[in-house]
Amino acid sequence: MGDDEDVLKQWDVHEKTGGAGNDDEETAPALMSTGGGGNEDWAGESPSRTRGDVHDELDEQLNPQKHPLHRFFNFIRFLTIFAAINMLLGQFIGIAFDAVGPIQYILRVYVILLCLLTILNELEWTSFTLNSAMLKIWISKGLIYAFVGVLGLEENDVSPHTKNMSAVGRTAALNYIKVVAWMMVACGALYTVMGIFCLQIVSDKMRQDYKGRAARAAELRRTGLLA
Repeated sequence: MGDDEDVLKQWDVHEKTGGAGNDDEETAPALMSTGGGGNEDWAGESPSRTRGDVHDELDEQLNPQKHPLHRFFNFIRFLTIFAAINMLLGQFIGIAFDAVGPIQYILRVYVILLCLLTILNELEWTSFTLNSAMLKIWISKGLIYAFVGVLGLEENDVSPHTKNMSAVGRTAALNYIKVVAWMMVACGALYTVMGIFCLQIVSDKMRQDYKGRAARAAELRRTGLLA
């Protein structure tokens, strides 16, 4: 907050001098701009403008906040990653303790690969997922995620036998896999519905807006406009 106080002191001097001979007036528009259109000079502001108003606008520029809807979209991403990680663990538990045949074994390996793909896609770590239309568009990727969850539910129904596990342990493992599988289905369905209502466009605009405001705040600090 030291930089904030310095700017506020400069503005106090500007008020006392009436803007005459104050070199800070040249940097004021840059500090008070919002990164888009409609930049205004301090000298042109209303007399009712208070020191607290300047402090709030300065804090907003230096510490940009995400829109609540942007936070909601991020929460869905993290929830999907959480469900995929737990489904991944559930497949290893099934391989270790379920008495499955070759087909069931291959199916579990297939689900493991899909869970890994889901995690990489939500984290945006690989060019393959970023450039894939099916994994990029919310409607199609939501259907894929829901399909992965359905496979997890189906595995519980066709794996009646266990090895090296008590009845209580098997029940706990099945309930665990069932919960995360339904969570995966829910995340997939939510992505599909949001895609149908074009909320992906809203999310992309919010992400771009936040990146622009964050870059603006970093530029203000880097160029020393707050000195």
